[in-house]
Amino acid sequence: MALDTNFNVNPYYDDFDEDKKYLRLLFKPGYAVQARELTQIQTILQKQVERFGNHIFQNGSVVTGGQSFFQNVKFLKLETSFGGVAVDINDFVGKTIVDNISIPTKRAEVIKVYDADAGTGDPKTLLVKEIYGTFNAGEIIKTFESAQDTVSATIAAGGTGTGQTFSIDDGVYFYDGFFVKSSAQTIATSKYTTASNVRVGFEITETIVSSSSDTSLLDPALDASNYQAPGSDRFKIDLVLSTRSLSSTDDTKFIEISRIENGEVINLEAVINKSEIVSYLNNLTKIKLEL
Repeated sequence: MALDTNFNVNPYYDDFDEDKKYLRLLFKPGYAVQARELTQIQTILQKQVERFGNHIFQNGSVVTGGQSFFQNVKFLKLETSFGGVAVDINDFVGKTIVDNISIPTKRAEVIKVYDADAGTGDPKTLLVKEIYGTFNAGEIIKTFESAQDTVSATIAAGGTGTGQTFSIDDGVYFYDGFFVKSSAQTIATSKYTTASNVRVGFEITETIVSSSSDTSLLDPALDASNYQAPGSDRFKIDLVLSTRSLSSTDDTKFIEISRIENGEVINLEAVINKSEIVSYLNNLTKIKLEL
C-alpha cells in the first residue's frame, strides 16, 4: 500500500526527492522562506519516522491500544414512526433504553444504530446489549438519559433476535510511515444472525482539510477566528472500521484486523503479532523456556 495523496501539486509543490539525500533545510537571513520549504521540512522528518517504523513494524501493525472484542447482541427492528412522528434513529446513538422511565423493568445499552436501507429492505434497527430484562416485539422503548428529552419508538412485529458486532478501542496503527490514531468504533458483522462470515478491518481514507470545512483552522490570534487568515490546509488519514467478504482479496486501502467464520473469531490477535518487536520477544521467551 502507498499514499494516494500527491503533495507535489498546486499550491503545495512538495517536490521532495529522496534520492537527493537532503536531510535538513538551512534557512538564511535576508532570504524569503518558500511555502514548499515549510512543507518539505515535514516531509524530511516524516521520512526519518517512516524508515524507523518500517524497520520495527509491518504495515497495519497496532502500536498502542486497539483492543478488539466480538460479541452477540440483541437487535430491535423499529416501526418507522411513533405517535405520528417519524423515528430518527440517530436519537438513540449512545443512549440507554428502558421500558418505563419511572420504574424500569427492562434496560439495555445501545451499541449501534442503523437507518432503514431501501436497497436491502432492512428497517430502522438498534443493536443493543441488554443489562436486565428482555425486550419483546410490540413494546415501546424509551431513552433513559433525561425524562424531559425522552425519545420513544415501538419495536416492530417479529423485530427481535440476535446479531453480532465487532468493536475496537482507541488505538494507534502504523500505516505507510505514519502512526495513525483510530477512535473507538463498532460495526455489525451480522445484524440479524449469529453466523457472521466476514473479514473485519479498517478502510483507509486520505483527505486534505481546509478552513472552508473546518473553521478551527482559521487564525485565532485575536481571540477570534479570522476569516481573512485561513492559514495552512491539513492532511489526515482516517481509519474506518468496516467489513469485507471472506472471498475478497482486495487489500487496497484496507487493514485486516480479524476474520470471522460461522460466527467465530479465528484470528483476533493477528494484527498485534505483526511487529518485529513482538516477534523478537516471543522468540526470546521461547529460548528461555527451552533453557
